[in-house]
Amino acid sequence: MDESFISSIQDFTSDGVILKAPSEMDLHVLNGWGLVTLKGYNSAVRKFLMYMQTVGRKFRLPAQANDIYNFCFWCGKSSASKNTWEISATTLKKYLSGLKAWHDYHGLPYPIGIDRKVGLMLKSSAKEDVKRPKKNPKAAIKLHHLLAIADSFLEGSEEDLAILDLSIVAFWGMARLGEITYANRTGRITIDGGPRKEDVMISRDLHSAIITLRNAKTSKPGELQYIRLVALGNALCPVLAVRRRISSCKNLDDSIFGFETSSGRSNLTKYTVISRLKKLWGSSGDGQLSGHSFRVGGASLRNALGVWFDSLSLELVLVSLGCHQDQDYSSRGRKTFPFYPNTGCFELPPYRSGNRYSYKGLLTLGRAGRTPLEKCAEKERRCIGLPVTRTAGGGHQSPSPRVHGA
Repeated sequence: MDESFISSIQDFTSDGVILKAPSEMDLHVLNGWGLVTLKGYNSAVRKFLMYMQTVGRKFRLPAQANDIYNFCFWCGKSSASKNTWEISATTLKKYLSGLKAWHDYHGLPYPIGIDRKVGLMLKSSAKEDVKRPKKNPKAAIKLHHLLAIADSFLEGSEEDLAILDLSIVAFWGMARLGEITYANRTGRITIDGGPRKEDVMISRDLHSAIITLRNAKTSKPGELQYIRLVALGNALCPVLAVRRRISSCKNLDDSIFGFETSSGRSNLTKYTVISRLKKLWGSSGDGQLSGHSFRVGGASLRNALGVWFDSLSLELVLVSLGCHQDQDYSSRGRKTFPFYPNTGCFELPPYRSGNRYSYKGLLTLGRAGRTPLEKCAEKERRCIGLPVTRTAGGGHQSPSPRVHGA
């Protein structure tokens, strides 16, 4: 846990008034939580301190029962008011967990005997959530977005090329950007940081690759999770993207998603990637896209192609598709992610300097009456042990969808 990360959770390490530098024991305590969890806890404390500023109080730990009650009423949705700072009941529940952790970190007692009343307030806010208009679902990266990134970054700087390769891997591997980017732009990568060269394995036939994740959001302490990538034989091939990144590394502990500069290795941070992509998306009218859109888009494409999660081989499918043990995808794949038609072509030119991507040949049927996307889906279904059938005309037909636990 480096200094830059500690500085990003100063609200959590403070007592509300005084900023405190964590001692060695404090760092040991902080290490018991995941980095993403600590970020969430810090957001909870920041929201609580924002409430205290709103009511004109200079708050210092510990909180009293009325402080928690008033905070829940202030930021939870109610029929009495509609304010811009209100949050959903689900988020509020997570924030309350963050406030409890804040007290635990500082060794101070959290108010007792408040769970029943707080629970009723959460139920009331949840009822109000149902009445309010729902937010638009998170936008998905589609193949034409990925092609646009390639068009813009292919002839750019070394950083642009690294972001392009990361985007390709994030899409096909359905990866969270926080798991494949790095906390520091320069310097040595820690063992629990983003993926390094030694965390990547490529098959001898170059048909697949596995990236080991040591800081996955859903992993238990000491647990490793994996992103498995399948070669596609085209310019947007994720295995080819990983091979390009490996070729840019000099040492085993170099960042995979980084690049060499005159002053040494530079690592891609989540902020750098998002900022660069936001400029592109803003200029093309796709401002609704975000870093999470890669994960949503990759799942949406597989959903549209009929690569369903079979209850008998769920774990195999999750590993093969890059979901790395995220059980929630067994239902989200159907209910949350929108369908979109086969609007991508894999008959693209090879990746090399000066070559441009184009949309020529979209939806082109091959000699067997199948689009390149359908061929890819068939190959993938065979790879993960799911049945493949053909229509009378030679086209690809997926079996009826099945959802784990349905």
